[in-house]
Amino acid sequence: MTGSDPDAGRGTRLRDIQDFLSSVWREVFPESTGSMDEDFFALAGSSVDAAMIAARLSVYSGVRISAGEIFFHSTPQELALAAWRAMEVT
Repeated sequence: MTGSDPDAGRGTRLRDIQDFLSSVWREVFPESTGSMDEDFFALAGSSVDAAMIAARLSVYSGVRISAGEIFFHSTPQELALAAWRAMEVT
């Protein structure tokens, strides 16, 4: 990472969120491989699972993430990007 690359820090932050969510996915869904494209619904995620994931991500990111966000961003990749964008706005 160089000081001349304005997106370098942002990319690292997004990668950190992706890694965090991959870990959370494996904890919530024992059958998960932690892949960035594993779908919440394909893993039979429930509203309780969504609430747990949202709470953990909110604490990690410092941005309020609702359980409903997981229904719109149902893979770790999509959710990480949504959280990262929200972090950039705040």
